[in-house]
Amino acid sequence: MNGAEKIQAIRMGLKKIEAIRMGSKKIESIREGFVNVVKYKLNMISKRLETEERDSTSRASFKCTECFETFTDFEADQLFDPMTGEFRCTSCNSVVT
Repeated sequence: MNGAEKIQAIRMGLKKIEAIRMGSKKIESIREGFVNVVKYKLNMISKRLETEERDSTSRASFKCTECFETFTDFEADQLFDPMTGEFRCTSCNSVVT
């Protein structure tokens, strides 16, 4: 191999190294994008679960002991019987707990 061929071989080697480096950067960029998407989706799922849990635990619920119908705290005024001082089911008139 003469000097010109050696220089040409070195240049080709450098081009291959640069191509590998660029491919590596592209893969890293794709990986970072994928990781960001996964983090975003996990964050959204976490927020949704927290909201559902907060809504379900902060809302009082009443359940009939006979027909097992459930009522929310918004329906408490319909359930309350001022004559007896008890909450009564609107369907079967049994005591609601």
